[in-house]
Amino acid sequence: MSSRHLACLLLLLSASTAQAAEPPAQWLVTTDLWGNPAYQLLTLPDQQGPVEGRFDGDTLQGSRQGNALAFVVTGSDGATYRFRGEQTGTTLRGTAD
Repeated sequence: MSSRHLACLLLLLSASTAQAAEPPAQWLVTTDLWGNPAYQLLTLPDQQGPVEGRFDGDTLQGSRQGNALAFVVTGSDGATYRFRGEQTGTTLRGTAD
């Protein structure tokens, strides 16, 4: 991930549906970087409460409450990135810093 601080990003995510007994869902994340799309892979369990996963190969920890999802990604360089969004069907829209 870039070490640039991004004030606000629009995340557009699309996922396959996962059941509790199935492996975590993989999402294709499209991030709008000043009008240019950037694509990254998000792997996240489809569960309520605390969640752990991967974002573009980096570790993430967060929580899901209802349709709301928030998580923090720790990059390999130690930098952290915060994401907040809301899921509607198979789409998640939100912001990142």
